[in-house]
Amino acid sequence: MGGQQVLESDFDKTLIDKHLLMNFSVEDENGKVIKTSRNFEALVASLQNEVKEVLTKVVKTHKIQAPTSNWTFGTIKLEQKTQHASLEVTAYPALTDKGNGVTLELYDNPYVQAQKM
Repeated sequence: MGGQQVLESDFDKTLIDKHLLMNFSVEDENGKVIKTSRNFEALVASLQNEVKEVLTKVVKTHKIQAPTSNWTFGTIKLEQKTQHASLEVTAYPALTDKGNGVTLELYDNPYVQAQKM
């Protein structure tokens, strides 16, 4: 008895009442809700531009530069941690090809960092 494997495909998600599904919220530093969604991946994707702006503002040591073909970046750390209010923010710097040179940009996770390098 037992040992029966239950798969995601065994459930019809359309039969689950909406109020029982997870709802994700993103808040600003003052607790104001910026955006909500039941689809986490869509929520993350919709906020990518805002994330890059915030990382650039929070990580004070990062300077935005025009694309270059000369090495002006010094040693690039694998990750850059900064304290912002009560949160520790981790940014992942990567050289990003812009066609006419590269720039050092900050990303919110190591997977995107690896893709960009």
